[in-house]
Amino acid sequence: MSRIRLFQKRGVALPHHKVTAKLQTVKMPLSKKLYIPLQQHTGAPCEPVVQKKDEVEKGQLLGKMSAAVCAPIYSPASGKVTGVTTVDLPGKFQVETLVIKTAEEQPEQTFSQPQVIDRESYLKAVEDSGVVGLGGAGFPTAAKLGRKKAGEIKLLLVNGAECEPYIATDDRTMIEEDEYIRAGVLATLDSMQIPRGVIAIEKNKPEAIMRMKQIFRDEPRMEVFVLPAKYPQGGKKILIQVVCGDEVPTSGSSSSLGVMVMNVTSLSVIGKYIETGEPLLTKRLTVAGGALKNPQNVEVAIGTPVEEVIEFCGGFTETPKKIVAGGPMMGHAIADLSMPVTKQINAILCLTAEEIQDSLEEPCIRCGKCIDACPLGLSPVEIVEAYDDRDVDALAALYAESCMNCGVCSFVCPAKRRLSTKTSQARKFYLSEVRKNGTK
Repeated sequence: MSRIRLFQKRGVALPHHKVTAKLQTVKMPLSKKLYIPLQQHTGAPCEPVVQKKDEVEKGQLLGKMSAAVCAPIYSPASGKVTGVTTVDLPGKFQVETLVIKTAEEQPEQTFSQPQVIDRESYLKAVEDSGVVGLGGAGFPTAAKLGRKKAGEIKLLLVNGAECEPYIATDDRTMIEEDEYIRAGVLATLDSMQIPRGVIAIEKNKPEAIMRMKQIFRDEPRMEVFVLPAKYPQGGKKILIQVVCGDEVPTSGSSSSLGVMVMNVTSLSVIGKYIETGEPLLTKRLTVAGGALKNPQNVEVAIGTPVEEVIEFCGGFTETPKKIVAGGPMMGHAIADLSMPVTKQINAILCLTAEEIQDSLEEPCIRCGKCIDACPLGLSPVEIVEAYDDRDVDALAALYAESCMNCGVCSFVCPAKRRLSTKTSQARKFYLSEVRKNGTK
């Protein structure tokens, strides 16, 4: 309990709105056209290996890795490449995109199961699966794991917190794909020679907690750690502090403490690929919000237009004030509903004006609530002031680079200031100045 107290005075208790948590995932019919962006991850875009007029099969490679930090992209269905276009993705610039007209008849596809016998073959399987950080970060998992030698990691910390409101995809994955999670976790422990693992789950997911305890009941290396329900507990640094009692240094990484944090759904994808040979072709989404007719959890082919997903869920009951890809705290607004579902999207939220609670900004009243609530103990109001002045030294002294853009400062601000937007901009500005001047 003492480890949990480290986080008790920070962060916020948000309304959960997990209206789909008890709903079985529904598989959406295949779209007639899929739009496959060649960059669905942090890092370099993929290099296309198909071109217009090419016939493709389900699971066929469409984009190969062009750099070390990259993840391959596969065709979610059989069909024909009918064109190449660009799409605007949330948080990114325009991305080159393949257009696939799916075949009316989808033949049964068999996949070759990889042989995983050691670290190298495991990392090759992770790379070939196309998996990235599916909690939203999108960093290629093989690149993340490949930086560590066998035996160098002392703890595998499986992130099943899913602390943002509305989203229930990790929750449903733990309930519906527990066997794949077990396979992914055990392969990671064995291949990377990690002596123990912890799967951390917030207490508002009782069925997931029960499933994980059951599936790992005969595995002495694994522990299920039940967290209080508090935001942003799923953040890597916060999770390590709560579960392990260790603080990640400002300029360090979690792996410097011997801890490897991995999202539970990412591990499920790894397990599925090892067990079946099927790479990442679909995404489980929470589709919810007050403006949506039938909130539900949906499994869709990557590349499916967002507007079709919304239509499958009954469409709107009223015009949404905002449509968000991801959670309401850290997600990105969707400007164009023709945008496709990508690896990094885990929710589509159709939010009403009441849910957004939009209002005009007022002057700062110097109450300090943003400082008290910041999970990392930063001073958002001072970071914003330093950013407005473009004061690089002040941003360094205020640890602006540590901001995780969780949105807590904006949520608690009585003046409704868009602090999180500014602190995120401050972080990007500071890091760009540091790179430009070569001072770090």
